[in-house]
Order: sequence, then C-alpha cells, then structure tokens
Amino acid sequence: MKIKNNFLEQHAILSSKLRCPTRPQHLIARNRLLMRLDENQTNALTLIQAPAGFGKTTLLGSWFEQQENQKGWFTADELDNDFPRFVTYLFALLAQMPDKKVARFCSDTTKINSTNLLQIVEFFCQQLRHFCRPPLLVIDDWHCISEPLIVELLAKILERAHDKMHLVVASRLPILGLSCVLKADYKFCELSMEDLKFTEQETSAFFDDLSVRHYIHQDKQLLQEVDGWVAALQLIRISHLSEPLWQPSLDLQQRRMIGDYLLEEIISTLDQPTLVFLAATSICRRFNLELAQALTSLTSAGPILEHLQQRQLFVTTTGRKDVWYRYHSIFRAAVIKHCQACLPLGLSALNLIAAQWWLERGYYLESADHFIASGDRDALIVFIVNWGWELYRKGQYPVLNHCFDALSWEQIIAQPYLTLTFAWLSLVNERTGLASAVVNEGEQIFLANGELTPTIYSGLAGVKAAIAAIQEDYGEAIQWGQAAIIQADDKQLQWERCQAYLALAEAYFNNCDFPVALAYTQKAEAVCVQNNYTTLKVRTFHLQARILFQQNKLEQSLALQQAALDIGRDQGLSKIFPLDHLYRTHASTLKTLHRYSLAQQYLTLAESIKRPSGNYWRYPTLVEQLIIAMASGKQSNEALLKLATDICQLEQHHRFCQAWRVEGEAALVLYWIYAGRVSKLRSYLRVPKGPAQAVVSFGNTESWTRALAYMARNEFDRAVHLLDASHAQGMAQGAALFCLQVRITQGIAHFMHADPEQGCQMLRAESAELGFEHLFKLLVNVFQLTANECQAEFLIAHGLPIESRFNINFEHSRALIFRVLTRREIRVLYLLTTGLKNKEIATDMNITVSTVRSHIKSINRKLAFETRADAVELARNLKLEA
Repeated sequence: MKIKNNFLEQHAILSSKLRCPTRPQHLIARNRLLMRLDENQTNALTLIQAPAGFGKTTLLGSWFEQQENQKGWFTADELDNDFPRFVTYLFALLAQMPDKKVARFCSDTTKINSTNLLQIVEFFCQQLRHFCRPPLLVIDDWHCISEPLIVELLAKILERAHDKMHLVVASRLPILGLSCVLKADYKFCELSMEDLKFTEQETSAFFDDLSVRHYIHQDKQLLQEVDGWVAALQLIRISHLSEPLWQPSLDLQQRRMIGDYLLEEIISTLDQPTLVFLAATSICRRFNLELAQALTSLTSAGPILEHLQQRQLFVTTTGRKDVWYRYHSIFRAAVIKHCQACLPLGLSALNLIAAQWWLERGYYLESADHFIASGDRDALIVFIVNWGWELYRKGQYPVLNHCFDALSWEQIIAQPYLTLTFAWLSLVNERTGLASAVVNEGEQIFLANGELTPTIYSGLAGVKAAIAAIQEDYGEAIQWGQAAIIQADDKQLQWERCQAYLALAEAYFNNCDFPVALAYTQKAEAVCVQNNYTTLKVRTFHLQARILFQQNKLEQSLALQQAALDIGRDQGLSKIFPLDHLYRTHASTLKTLHRYSLAQQYLTLAESIKRPSGNYWRYPTLVEQLIIAMASGKQSNEALLKLATDICQLEQHHRFCQAWRVEGEAALVLYWIYAGRVSKLRSYLRVPKGPAQAVVSFGNTESWTRALAYMARNEFDRAVHLLDASHAQGMAQGAALFCLQVRITQGIAHFMHADPEQGCQMLRAESAELGFEHLFKLLVNVFQLTANECQAEFLIAHGLPIESRFNINFEHSRALIFRVLTRREIRVLYLLTTGLKNKEIATDMNITVSTVRSHIKSINRKLAFETRADAVELARNLKLEA
C-alpha cells in the first residue's frame, strides 16, 4: 500500500508508520482468534488489550493482510500525542487506500486545535461516506497516546460514524475512553490477555518445525510458567536455535532472556511505590486486598491494585464475592528477582507474615509454601507438629510431602510426632521400606533421649503393625498390633489404635479366623465413628466385606462395599485413597452373582486410578478381568490372550505379594485349560512355585489351582488328594465360598476319575448355588485335551443343562459335534437350520421322510435334546455348515 505522494509531501509524515508490519516467517495460524475478528467486522470497534509480548501486532497483521476491502494501518508512538500530528495521520489512513480521493485537508496546523474539534470530526465523517463499504482502520500501540483531546476526537468519530467504519485498536493499557462510549449502545469485540495466550496445541505447533517436540516434554515446568505468553515462547525458540543440541543448561539461558525482556520493557518503567508493592505481593501465588495490606503495611493498596489493572501489568482477577489477584508466573518471578532491593522487609520476613496469614484462615497449602520459602526450618517444624496430623487426616498428602522434602533426615527423626507423621505418610506413598527405616531409627533415638513414653511407643507399634500386615508377616502384625492396643492411651493416638485393629483383622482374616477378624473390624469401626476417620472407615468396611465374601454372605458383603464406595465418592477420596482394591472386591462379588457387565465396569474404574507404583497395581485388576471374561463367555479369544499375556509380562517385571501371585497363577491355569494350551500348562507345572509355608487361605487356593493342573494331565489321584485336603481344611476354617468352589472341582474329578454319574450330580447341585458355569467349560476342554471323547459326549448329554451347552468353547464344540454325529445326521442338522421341513429335507437328500425323522431322533438322543428346536439352536450358535 503506497500513500499518495502529494499527501505525504504536503504533511511530512512517515510512510513506515502507515504500513502493516511484515509477518514473521514462523507464524502459527490462530484460527480461533481470526474467526472472532471476522465475526465482529460488522460492528464499529474491536479492542485488543494485553501486556507486551502477547502477539497483538502479529495477530492483527496476519488478519489485516487477509482482508480484501478498503483498509488502513497506523502505528502510533509517543510523538503522536501532538493533536495536529495525530489528526494528520488519521486522515492519512484514508488517503493511503487505493482509488480513493480524499478532499484537500487543511495544511495550516495552527487551525487544528480543540476549538475546531467538531469541524474535524464532521470532515472525517464526510470522507467515510464516500466509501461503498465501511473501511477497516487499524491503530496499533494505542497505549502510547495519553492526550485526552485525541481520545475525545476518536470517541466522537465513533459516536457519529459507528456504521461507516470498523476501527481496530490494539493497546497494552485499557482503552477506557473508547469502550465507555460504545458499551451503552453498540456492540464491540474485546480480546484480552487470556484470549491471546497460546493454547497447548498452538505451543506444540510453535515448536514443530524445530523437531523438538521432546523438548516440550523435557521442560514442562518452564512451559507451565510461561502460561501461553508468546514473547517468552519466542525467546525459548531463539535460544534453542542457537544451540544445535538439547542441553539442560539451556533452561537458565532462556529464563535469563525472558527476565531481561521484562526488565527492559516493563519493570524499568515503573515508579518506586509500584515496585515496592509488586515486590511484596509477588511472593504469593494469589492474594486479595487484605493480604496485600498485611504484606505492604499500606492502607492504599486498593488504588495501587486498580492502577496495576489499568496498566495491564500481567495481573488477572478471579472470584466474584472475594476477589483474588494473580500475577503471570514469569512476570512474578522477574519481579522477585529484580525488585528484592526495594523491599523494606526481607523475603524471609514477608513469607512468614504470609504463612501466618494463610494459616489463620485455614489455607494449609499456601501456608506450607510460605513457611518453606521463608527458609525458617524451625517455623516449618512447628507448623508440621501442630497441623501435620490434621493435614494427614484430611488427605492433604501433597502438602505434607512438600513440607517433609524441605527437612533433612536428622530433623525428621529428632521429633517423635514428626517421625510418626512421616512414617504414615510413607505408607500412603507406598514406600514401606522408608516407613520401617524411620520408625526403627527414631525408636532408638527416642529411647536414648528418654522420650520413648508409652504413648510414643504405642504409636510406633501401630506403624509397625501396619507395615507387617502389608509385608504379609501376620505373626509380626498380631504382635505389634496387640502391643499398640495395650500401650495406647484411650484419649490419645486413636489413629494408631484403629490402624492396629485393622492390622490384627487383616492377620486373622488371612489365617481364616473370620470371627476374630470380624470382631477387630467392628472395634476399628467404633473408633472411626467416634473420631470421624473417613479413610479408615472405608478401609474397615472393605475388610468386613472381604470377610463376609469368604463366608459366602454375598449380599451383606455387597451392601458394605456399596457403603464404602458411597463414602469414598461423597468425600472425594478417589484422589487420596486407593479405591482400586474396593472396586476389585466389588467386581469379584458381582461376578459371583453373575452380574458380569457391571463387574467389568468396576474393573475399568479400578484400572483408571493412578497409583505411585505405576503398572504394578494393574496386575490384580487384569487377573480379575481374565476370570470374569472366561466366566461370562463374552470375550473373544484375542482379548483373552491379550489379558493373559499382560499378566505374564507383569509377573516378569514385578515381585508380587503371595496373595496376588497365587490369584494370578490360578487365573493363568484356568485360561490355559480353557484355551487348550497343553504345552504352556505343562511347562508351567515344571517350574517350582511359591513357598510351602504360604498362609492358610491362600495355600488352599494354591492347592485348588494345582488340582486343576493335575486333572489336565490325567493325574487324577494327585488332584483328588489335594482337593480332599483343601476341602477339609476350608471346612474347619469356615471358608464357605472357597469350600463350594472346591466341591465343584471335586465333582469334576469324580466324574473323570471314578463315578461320572455322581460327578454330574455334584456339579449340578453346586452350580445351582454358585453359578460357576465357566467351570463346566473348563471341564469340557479338559476332556477334549485328554482325548476322552466318550466322557465329553456323556457330559454334554447328561451333565450340562441346555442353556449351558451353548456357552462351551466354540471350536472344541464344533469338533465334538462332528465326532459324535454321522455325516448324514450333520447334513440333516444343517438343513434344519435353514428352515426346511422334513419333506423338503427328504427331497434334498433323496431319502424318505421317515428316514429324516429317524435321523432327527438320533441327533436328539446323542446330544440329549428334547426337541428339534434345541438341536437347531445349538447348530446355529456353532455356525454349522453342511
């Protein structure tokens, strides 16, 4: 766009200020903002207000070049505060438009003054009427204009010609004079700092051409601090281009460049009172007027905050009733770095003031941050001793982690209450070894210093009981749990008392002493109710539900599980309490009640919970998913194989507890039998398994698993011996659910080994009570693995109800049909599935109708069906072909 030479010469203006700046080579398309500018083009005014470096000019320039109608650009500076000079440039905006003759403008600048303001406005509006379509006028860097007369001029032009032009104004400061004119009657668009920030997708695209996508992941903290500020991203990009390879030290260089930019562009232009206010309040991530007054000792903090907002100094507000202020994190860091010398008090003293202010109002996270930032470790220790246990009970584990990270090991073990809090926190973080180390070393120090009172000893014993239960050392758990209860004061350390009860209950539960375990959970529940221990109450309900589940009291167990889940959801415990155990127990109970779809939903919830140990916690969920998938019969062979493969891979990379390991072994044995993988099963049996001194209940499960494996190898004597022993032991311990499962397996063993008729009767009786239909499928496949076709035929004919015959393994069932039926019978069965009548079948096969009837009777007899419809349904399910 070239301005006409006569206008340029007549008024001696700079043509460079009337050109749209050149777009940078590396430009990110910001379609969401361009669309907003396009949508507002029918209105009179668009305001773009944001601090330096947020891409105002770049955005406007890229949008300006896309416009096809008449348009003009003007970049203002401080010299344009001269009223005649500004008016001259305003008319130059129109004169630079192609094929448009602007009337001769007054060359006598002495006549361009406030007395002729209305005439100037009228003359400008007349020129706008000459355009067929409203022209686009852009004024950039409006913050350089401070002359009130110029603001009044533009406001009156907008008021008179709001339908004759579209004005776009970009500024670092609020454009109060213009927006107030239009807010009453006209629509206008406003883009703020929040709108101009780069989104995550735009940031990713910004670094794409550098092939440094990994860089974004390497330095997420810096990018989070940048918070979409375009200038900071560009400085990071420039510094990276200067380095051919990624270097960790680059981070310091980038931060230094960004800080220098802020210092030169913004901080150096501020007056001393504003700098003092910024330095004092920038130590807080957020603050309100009351906190600002406490930090600065100023009663005039309100006007200063208003001034900061007017100047758009990287400050944003949140909240409606209680207004909170927040600085952009990069700006905040630069202020703290460059303005420390301005503070009447040191940073340490200011942080202590802020910490106490937050603490008095119950904001523990902010208080902890300021205690740590102050560098006063004694004040931090007092804070943890007085408030740490309250934070732990409320599940504020990240706050406590943050506090303890600022203390040394020696400082932690020197204070009994610090030691206890740190030990329980370590257990929450699944760092059992660290909890054990701090308790043992702390106990020695307290004993040497004479600080090992009965109360402290009870607390340490409670932690040790919980550690022993986690490590499956149930003898130690009982010993330490009883010690904690004996030594504990009734009014103190109730948390430890409750934890001791739960450790004792876990120990007796795993020894199958269910009445004693249930009694201890009831004692724990009483402590939870008395002290309002929400997380421990969820744990108590969960353990009670597991006990009732083993006693085959499924509905009671399900009710307790649902109560625990309701408490967890209402209290928001999903983020601070590992609910995945509860979800798995719930899914297992639902599976037993044949609610497979709902059980799978709870397993999905269990897998969605992230734990500190990563995929370690996926193992029991995958095991339960595999068992449910086999029981429901709705998963494809590929899905089952993937689950089994994932379980095997996790077994190779992690050392699981005895309970999980045995459950995983049981699921894999069931799968290998179910899928007919004899070689995998036999190689598995050759590998020595877990310790013989496994706890009683899980030892029973292991015996049952091995019995199934022996049955698959035709070693029925060994299988029957293991099952009889397991059943007797389970009966003595009252493990009702486990005993029912063993009896089903015994029925299978009797059927295969000695008395098929008795075996079928046992299977029918137990399956009616438990509904373990997947064991029937296992049985059919075991027969087929051992090539015992007669027993397989007998099972289908007499052992399974009709509805169960359609759920057996697909490929094996098809093979069985082809072995049991003759060729003609298979042909007749296939033609029945096509819907043909007896006479039509006779014509197709060139046989008599009576022969067809004889074949159908033979099919029903061999497959134990009462009607031809049953046989047809089975053939259709198996996709039988001629």
